[in-house]
Amino acid sequence: MDVLYLCDNTLTKESRCQKDQMMRSLAFFEKSYRKNELILVDFAQIAVVYVLQGALKVFICNDFGAEKLLYYVVEGCSCLANHHEEEQVYLRLEAGVDCKVCFVGFFSLMTHICEDKDSFTKMLHMISQQMAAIEANLLDLASCSLKGRICKFIAALAEQSTLFTSDGAVILKKFPSRVDIARFTGIRKRNVIKCLSELQEQGIIRKEGKRMIIVDFEQLKAEIAVGCGGKSERK
Repeated sequence: MDVLYLCDNTLTKESRCQKDQMMRSLAFFEKSYRKNELILVDFAQIAVVYVLQGALKVFICNDFGAEKLLYYVVEGCSCLANHHEEEQVYLRLEAGVDCKVCFVGFFSLMTHICEDKDSFTKMLHMISQQMAAIEANLLDLASCSLKGRICKFIAALAEQSTLFTSDGAVILKKFPSRVDIARFTGIRKRNVIKCLSELQEQGIIRKEGKRMIIVDFEQLKAEIAVGCGGKSERK
């Protein structure tokens, strides 16, 4: 679960503005969505969904009703849109917060960026990120205990954080809801709550309002090593 957020850290304010303008010029549709609203796609075209504002969630689903949260896509980044429910396995897109997105035809976008090596490389990196998220989720489902999966999820968030307390503890300013953690890890909500409570009792994490503090990152990594070392727990 190394990939939680699809983002482009190379963008400056100026280049982000240029990217927004380029994607809008190529888009065949643009729309705003409210939090938790389903994002539907016109399947007349293979589309790339580009986030202009806010963030969206990408789920993988099957025709038996099972689904799993794969990653978040933040503004300035995009993902392939494929959640056709006639397929056995499909992607479902949902607004993580109030957001605005535009839909760009995949082939028109590729035609535009193929002449630009830097843009082409970024597109390949974006697709690689999405594949890595799927692979990481599959590996965790196969090899990690429930607590190990929760710890890996928290550790991945911590590695992306740039906020720290005065004594060096990692601050997770926007800690996902228990429902999102359950969807991401494939663990029932009540077991997510139980695992988080255990970690707080062990002094590994601490909750402060909406923020989560990683008090003992080394112990968190130790829990991952134990939880992903072949032991298993029942859901």
